[in-house]
Amino acid sequence: MKNKKSRKKTRVYVLEVIYQWLHTQVDVSEVLKRYDSKYAVDTEYLESMVQGALSKRSDIDQQITPNLEDRALEEISQIEYAILLLGGYELMYQYDVPYKVVINEAINLAKNYGAQDAHKFVNSVLDRIAKDVRGIECQGQ
Repeated sequence: MKNKKSRKKTRVYVLEVIYQWLHTQVDVSEVLKRYDSKYAVDTEYLESMVQGALSKRSDIDQQITPNLEDRALEEISQIEYAILLLGGYELMYQYDVPYKVVINEAINLAKNYGAQDAHKFVNSVLDRIAKDVRGIECQGQ
């Protein structure tokens, strides 16, 4: 496993790849190729996270959708959706990452790349998902 700083930086690239894929619908492998040599990145982790989030998109959407309050999935911005896909994937399938870390990383991504209050929205949605999929871990918090 790479260090935490490396994973943090790689999450930014995961977000970029997912966002680019959502925006262009270009084959994700083509988007990933741009990151192979251009950036100092943990390519194995990058590819694993991107492929995982996109392959589980339907399952993640099923967790996201009921937690959107009064919004439809189609109404959220692509960057917020990309953050929710990444965070949702980590919450649902990456149990080696504590749920608080997943949510904190997603909030930071939303603060840096999302709209003004995107981090509040992302926090709310992922917190609800965490309680559903990581109930035992979230107990007592």
